[in-house]
Amino acid sequence: MYYKRLRAKHNVERTKMIDLKNKKVRIAIVIFNVIALIAFIDLYMTFGNKLFNPLKGEEAGLQPYIGDNYKEANRLIVPDNITLLSKGPNESILYAQSNVVYRINQPEEDVTIQFDQPITAIYTSGEMVYIGTGNQLFSATYKKESAKTLIKDFQNDIVISSIASTSNLIYVSDIYTKTVKAINKSGETQFEIKGDPEFLIPGTQFPIDQYDNQLWVTDTGRHNIQIFNTNGTYVSTWQPSKEFPGCCNPIDFSILKGGKLITLQKGISEINLFSPSGEYLEAVAATNAFQSVSSRKEMAVFSEDAIVIFDSDINSLRFFIKKQ
Repeated sequence: MYYKRLRAKHNVERTKMIDLKNKKVRIAIVIFNVIALIAFIDLYMTFGNKLFNPLKGEEAGLQPYIGDNYKEANRLIVPDNITLLSKGPNESILYAQSNVVYRINQPEEDVTIQFDQPITAIYTSGEMVYIGTGNQLFSATYKKESAKTLIKDFQNDIVISSIASTSNLIYVSDIYTKTVKAINKSGETQFEIKGDPEFLIPGTQFPIDQYDNQLWVTDTGRHNIQIFNTNGTYVSTWQPSKEFPGCCNPIDFSILKGGKLITLQKGISEINLFSPSGEYLEAVAATNAFQSVSSRKEMAVFSEDAIVIFDSDINSLRFFIKKQ
């Protein structure tokens, strides 16, 4: 009888221990889920209302980058041969492969738009997307494939490298003539900008952007950016305090709210943040963020806190955010 009571007591204590152990496991799972949820919300708040198969950085063959004030928060392996990357409507991401534009981060509206020629430029203004295909300029609303509209066929004397727009005009940089052409929404050419002095463009990138009713045009051969009024009148030249290296930089840039600039350089593979006056502030991603300096990079800027880079070394989109 004594041994039965002892065994019963032992079983009760063993059951309590198992329950306690299970409780600790459940608590650990809850804590893990909370941490994962916080990380999810971090990316959710930074990059929009959809996430796209998040991957640990190591899965793409390179440790996640952590800088002084920026860190790599996520990574997405993408198809080969991405040729362009751009911010799209509603915080989506657009990328081009040859003559097709793909949209991600909006899976319920995932559509592709195909063109007859390779895509050379993508620019988003509100809900409108402008797409350059060599010598043709299109608009697309990204609701359905039939939404694309030909704005202008420049025939054979232009290669569109970059696009910007205001409420009245669309600007296209032409790598063939080294000029910027301004056209209205009906496709009629209004004027050309040749630069002051004339643009020196040794390479194939000729990026432009608009901010605060001014057009910013890279003079890559001189490592600066010329600024014009929207009517084409020269205003001034933006010169960085930290000089860009190489023959033709920056290969891309974006103007943020408040006038700060984020620039992408080739040769040393850096993404840098500058003040409106050109003072170097910090690196978003330093050279050691990449496996090689010669690989191709494309950039899409959502804000000072959220930058996406296509890195051809690891064939991935890399998401950089400011540390909290």
